[in-house]
Amino acid sequence: MAIEHIAVSDRKWPKEKDATLAALHEKWKPLFAEMMSISSRIYDVAKAGQHDMAQHQEAGRMAHRICDLDDECDAIYAQRDYYLQHGKLPEEKKPMELVVDPLKIPLALANARRYVADYRNKLKREPGNVKAAEKLKKYEWAVGEYMKILKID
Repeated sequence: MAIEHIAVSDRKWPKEKDATLAALHEKWKPLFAEMMSISSRIYDVAKAGQHDMAQHQEAGRMAHRICDLDDECDAIYAQRDYYLQHGKLPEEKKPMELVVDPLKIPLALANARRYVADYRNKLKREPGNVKAAEKLKKYEWAVGEYMKILKID
């Protein structure tokens, strides 16, 4: 007796899509297509890589690209699932709270710029300082956001 395998996936896109789901699907589709294309070719490249070092390295790059594309697809699936459950996309977590008082924003921008300079100098002295790198990223984000608010290019 033959056993028939039926694939069941929770990663199906709804047949009826509103604008948000359609946009997520359009973002996902080329990533998924590229992942499937590379997946279908990697075996032949890896097999050729047993005798050709260039093919061996190409197979490695292909494998890493497949993993990266899979992670990107998973992130889109998570957004889609959240949207289907809550009716809205998840909000991106901001690195820090921004000042909202219009009179204090210029001072906050100046402070953020000073922190950026301080952390850049600290990283020049200590290139392996992970905490300083994280703080630098956070304050660079804040500078960019304050500049958008103040409409400074």
